[in-house]
Amino acid sequence: MSNTKNIGILLISVILFGCRPCEPETYNMGEISDEALLSVPYTINDKPVLKHSNGQEISFSIDRITKDKTEYLCGHRCCDMLLYQENVTTMLPDKKLIKPVFHISNFDSTYVSISVQINRSSFNIPAKRAQMNDIAFVDSMTIEGNMYYNVFKLGYIEHYIDSENPIFIDSLYYNYNKGILKISLSNNEFYALAE
Repeated sequence: MSNTKNIGILLISVILFGCRPCEPETYNMGEISDEALLSVPYTINDKPVLKHSNGQEISFSIDRITKDKTEYLCGHRCCDMLLYQENVTTMLPDKKLIKPVFHISNFDSTYVSISVQINRSSFNIPAKRAQMNDIAFVDSMTIEGNMYYNVFKLGYIEHYIDSENPIFIDSLYYNYNKGILKISLSNNEFYALAE
């Protein structure tokens, strides 16, 4: 009976006073690798141009910055701290038609995340061949008379519907050397890299 009483007192004290909080851990993911950064080939001095299928051209300037980020991962009794980096590359258009924004992050230790948001549509860009399971690899294609190799055809992972403008970006053709090669719209129009 005495043993049962002691266990009961122990359980009640744990319930009333709780467990001692654990010591939070700090996980430092380090810097984003140069290989990952080169997956988005745009630099500050670049001036890429995309040409619409109707002939209109959009010129872009590039803004690119890498920031140190902190994320708190809270569990049952404690919050661990995750230190990582995020690189944001923004293609600033001279006309307000499309605005690609790339995000590279080493938030997860198993892979580098690379994505691009273009207006209301989001796309994942594979950082390595191992991440290409759900991605169509076109290999090579001709756009506006120029041959491009190692091309990915990326379908949107998410897009937001706008009842005032139902046209959305359906797919993105991309490679690591030039970046965006072609943007296909849901109405069969497109933007293509003009070189």
